[in-house]
Amino acid sequence: MPKTLELTIKGVESDEELRRAHVLMTGLNYPPYIPSTDWLLQYSEQYPRFQREHTRIAVVNDEVVAALRISTDIVRIGEARLKVGGLGWIAKGMNTHADEALDALISETLAYLK
Repeated sequence: MPKTLELTIKGVESDEELRRAHVLMTGLNYPPYIPSTDWLLQYSEQYPRFQREHTRIAVVNDEVVAALRISTDIVRIGEARLKVGGLGWIAKGMNTHADEALDALISETLAYLK
């Protein structure tokens, strides 16, 4: 790996980036969690309010080393309606810079949500 760290945090832009993020996220699941893995791979894009850019990735030197997914919704409390968001499917790879990249990914995603 090159000595310079080229870290990019962004929402996925292509089918290939989404596939790479899903591979990283599903790699964390072992039986009995296989149904959740199947859901992510087969149905997640059909989920209400799915936005491709809400699958966020950290890329180091062209390798997806961390990924997560934002889930958003609108909660009604009395007459008030509040936009809410949560982070899920948080995953990191075995890359040397994965810890640093995941920290940056979470920080940037929280700023994005604000």
